[in-house]
Amino acid sequence: MNTENFSGKAQAYAAARPGYPDEAIEYIRSLVRQDAVFADVGAGTGKFTELIARHGYEVFAVEPNDDMRKQLEITLKPYINVKIKIVDELKNITLRAKH
Repeated sequence: MNTENFSGKAQAYAAARPGYPDEAIEYIRSLVRQDAVFADVGAGTGKFTELIARHGYEVFAVEPNDDMRKQLEITLKPYINVKIKIVDELKNITLRAKH
């Protein structure tokens, strides 16, 4: 996996890439319980992650590119329900099932 494709481009990407329509997020929300936990793998600058986080879901965001992850951290700073992980940390993460 090439983790350097977006190096030096994160700010431009964050500014130029369109977001997701509200209908898409509402549809996803209709499929899960309110206590669902999300994993956003390849979270980029956080366009999707932020929309999920706004609704109070716990989110694990993973972004291997350093520049994109720095922008991700800026975007998601207001959300205490989001944990940003780097790829090396995934070796020790466990996801719990909720029934």
